[in-house]
Amino acid sequence: MNNPSEPNSFTIRCLMQLLAMGREEDALQLLEDLFGTVPSDSYSKSARDCFEAVGWRALDAMIMGVALRAFASAKRYDIVAWISTFEGMDEVVTLRAHVRAFHQNWREAVQLLLVSSDPKEALDLAAHAGVWNIAAELAKRFSTMTVPQLLQRHAMKCERDGQYTAALAAFTAAVDGIALQIKAEESRCQCSMEREDTSPRAVMQADSSMFVKASQQGGSSEPLKLAEQIHHQMFECLYGKVRCALKAGELQKGLQLAKDLNNPLVYRECAEVLLSIQQHRHAAVLFSRAGDFERAALIYIEVQTLAHTREAPKFRGYPVHNTSAQSLNPDPVKHKMTDSKNFCRCSSRPDNEKHYFDLTLILDAFVGVSLKLGEFGQLIPLLQTIAPSTYLLESYARAREQRQPLEALRAFGRAGNFPSVVRILALRLGRWEEAKALVRQVRDAQAAELLADACRANSDFQGAVEMLCIGEKAEAAITLAVESQQLSVLADALQDTGSAELHSRVSFLLESQLMFGLAARHKALAGCPTEALELYIQARSLAHVFSHPPAYIFQ
Repeated sequence: MNNPSEPNSFTIRCLMQLLAMGREEDALQLLEDLFGTVPSDSYSKSARDCFEAVGWRALDAMIMGVALRAFASAKRYDIVAWISTFEGMDEVVTLRAHVRAFHQNWREAVQLLLVSSDPKEALDLAAHAGVWNIAAELAKRFSTMTVPQLLQRHAMKCERDGQYTAALAAFTAAVDGIALQIKAEESRCQCSMEREDTSPRAVMQADSSMFVKASQQGGSSEPLKLAEQIHHQMFECLYGKVRCALKAGELQKGLQLAKDLNNPLVYRECAEVLLSIQQHRHAAVLFSRAGDFERAALIYIEVQTLAHTREAPKFRGYPVHNTSAQSLNPDPVKHKMTDSKNFCRCSSRPDNEKHYFDLTLILDAFVGVSLKLGEFGQLIPLLQTIAPSTYLLESYARAREQRQPLEALRAFGRAGNFPSVVRILALRLGRWEEAKALVRQVRDAQAAELLADACRANSDFQGAVEMLCIGEKAEAAITLAVESQQLSVLADALQDTGSAELHSRVSFLLESQLMFGLAARHKALAGCPTEALELYIQARSLAHVFSHPPAYIFQ
């Protein structure tokens, strides 16, 4: 016969007649004679549908070999893999049950499994399929020990599907069922104990001693293993109950359950759940109970920052202060001039840890203003428990910068964030000389560059040249010094740092401005002692020309 790409109407009628007579193997042979025995990409959709129809009829008739061949030709490899799992299974009833389950005819599948050689498999099938009403009936029929487990699995499925109220009810029922199991086991072991507290958690705490006593009396480890299993199941159910209570919006109930469990893992995950539903303050409490004090402190900072953002007008940047005498030397009563050591004082640490600051100063920076204003009050016990990290200090400083710049200044100093310290000192408070003194002390390149830009914008070219030199921006410093006629400042700021080529260039510029003393010093730093000596002699010779020579000639 020919191999057409499409089955014609005659072929389809023959196929339907063969299937109606229950001759599935002959029907498959007809299709294989037409299209071949090897699956091909050239098969049309109609041809694949014919193969699949034969496969389903063969599967209903429990002719597994024919079904496998037909589904393979139809390229239904998912069904081929599923059928392959039943290789070696000889019981027809069990096979029929799994086929019914594949078509989601759960009740028929369960009824077939109940008359099979392993009727308990019906319980596993119902639980796996999520048919909990059937599973509960079967659990009561076979074993009461599986009822709480089924409830737990049902609760977990509801939680995955987002049905938190139903999951909470199922977890609660599972907890009650486990408590009843423990009570029944106590009676069986004749180790019943009188308790005032009959809550599930109290039962869970007491069952270990009961089972240990029973194992010591009987000499068997089985009661102890059973106690461990019940412990684990009870904990998982209580844990799920806490999660679902929080997700369902029952915050007080969930928080109380978490407190009763008193487990760091529970605290941490429940805190994450609370963060996801914007319950930041409750989340901070749970993080602190879990021992993650820094995370709790960061949440408190974030909450307070958001509150300030809602209340305060939008911040549009710092005003730029001028360098007048009043701004550089403010009123000592209003602005007490502070030495840079006061806000970056170091403890006695090795040189490689010179920016590790005293915890007492950190606490003082955090709570100095907070105690008076009543803000960030929750941070105080947390910070007395831990040594705040750099990230925590910087987060706190950014939160306080708008309303309390001095407090933010000190916190940035404890964190070693000198660019931010300089920014607040110079641009926010107008304390330019303190900012310069700090940069001279810490020699921070980023802070120096930031202050140089601020000084240049404020027409303080002398300070800008000095800061550029400290920030190792020699080219920019030379350009600005030439444009603003600040070569003497450039010479002093460079000191003995830089390359020989740099000092040679500076010496040439100084010599062109008749600053022979400074030029000679930089010529010597450039490695040219002879030329440096000539410049010194030239400076002395030029001094006799003037009755009152300029002072810079002898520098």
